[in-house]
Amino acid sequence: MSKLTNSALKKCLRSLSWDALEDIISTLYKDSEQVHIYMNMRFNAEGYSTELLEMYKTKIKRCFPLKDYGDCKTAEAHRYVKEMMKMSLQPFITLDVMLYFVECGNAFTQEVGDIDSRFYDSLLSVYCQFIERMNALEDDTVYLKLKDRVDALVVNSRNIGWGYSDGIEESTSEIIWKDD
Repeated sequence: MSKLTNSALKKCLRSLSWDALEDIISTLYKDSEQVHIYMNMRFNAEGYSTELLEMYKTKIKRCFPLKDYGDCKTAEAHRYVKEMMKMSLQPFITLDVMLYFVECGNAFTQEVGDIDSRFYDSLLSVYCQFIERMNALEDDTVYLKLKDRVDALVVNSRNIGWGYSDGIEESTSEIIWKDD
């Protein structure tokens, strides 16, 4: 069984009435969390963005319980970041979630102690993407909103092993709006 191509889907959709299209979209909106989020960000971004940001931050925070490394769900938290990267239509929200993921991982390792290189590689991977996306923006507006948190992350990551703190500092030095 082969999947419908994008062009074949468009052809099918063009053949439907407006009411049928509304019905399909409404059903997707009700049944799929990702479609629900996408539609709200597309048509109600101002009213929904804060709610979406808090929802994803809560999901990520739950993955880093400050008690026991065995309860850590880094891969799940990373998946939430990837979801946001795919969906968000507002750069600030995506970047905020990406930075929050790294901050949570940083706080987690400070609480439970040294972790393995895979854990730090995951954090650094997201942080490098965070820097790349921020640098790709047209101006420094988002950076200025997140600057204090970035600076705090650099300070709080010092003396963490596996090259993590060096990676955070090196990546941070690549921010094009950073003036030091």
